[in-house]
Amino acid sequence: MKEAYYFSHDTNARNDEKILCLRADYGITGYGAFWILIEMMFENQDTQLSHKHVKGIAYSLNMEVELLTNIINSCVEYGLFVSDGDNFWSESLRTRKGTYINKREKKVEAGLKSAEARRLKALENSEQTSDFAEQDSNLAQTNGNYAKALLEQNSNTYDVMLEQNLNSVPTEFNREPTKSNKLKEIKVKEKEIFNSSPPKSEISEEGKEYANFFKGLLPPTQKVTEADLKNWADTFDKLVRIDKRSRDEVYQVTEWARKDSFWGEQGNFLSACKLRNKSKDGVLYYDMFLQKFKQRSKINGTSQGQQVQRPDWVKAKE
Repeated sequence: MKEAYYFSHDTNARNDEKILCLRADYGITGYGAFWILIEMMFENQDTQLSHKHVKGIAYSLNMEVELLTNIINSCVEYGLFVSDGDNFWSESLRTRKGTYINKREKKVEAGLKSAEARRLKALENSEQTSDFAEQDSNLAQTNGNYAKALLEQNSNTYDVMLEQNLNSVPTEFNREPTKSNKLKEIKVKEKEIFNSSPPKSEISEEGKEYANFFKGLLPPTQKVTEADLKNWADTFDKLVRIDKRSRDEVYQVTEWARKDSFWGEQGNFLSACKLRNKSKDGVLYYDMFLQKFKQRSKINGTSQGQQVQRPDWVKAKE
């Protein structure tokens, strides 16, 4: 699930002079659109939105493009946003985001220092334990050599002491291992062998194929790790195995969302894991994408099966 961030928000923001002007023009619609735009700015790395993407934003909010454009222009006019002609942003938001990032970096730095201190402490304790063990070993060797020298001075004494030591050994140590003990020993060995065996991979080959397919839909500059591929493959397996989605449908929905002007081009769908997450309204993103995909397919007069070039293994299963 996508990480959520928090920043200060005045409880009387609705009564701000600039906000009152916006509300006077557009009512609660303008006020709500303003805060949604603020949230979207915060999620972007450069804390700004492009005027070219207003159409996609309006589509995602189920608003008329002209209405949203007018609201944005009014925000610029009233000083709520700043625009350079290509992009628009909030100076107040940038200040608050900068404060948030500084605090987060300090927490990370403090965590790293704490971890390093614990590592050095553990290393120091390990070295001390090693020194004590070496001292004990040397002491035991010295005592053993001294005892052997004393015994060798008189062979008769040595024989007597050896016999006494053998006789003093408890009888249970001289007995043959019983059948019960042998079974316990076998079970212990089997457990050790089982625990030492490498775990079997739970990711299917179909999941790996899908992960590589999703990677191919991303921009070339998008960084993808091995962990990302594993998580995407796991998501595909769960969609098919647990959610009972068809493989063909998953591929179609995925490509549609990646090519959508809002979800794909604006970078709002960069991880396949999002498909099994829920929106703020409690709706699975997969179901949301599927519904919009079917609507677009119906409008364009095309069948769902013509929307995506599937790998050979998908066709082979049909």
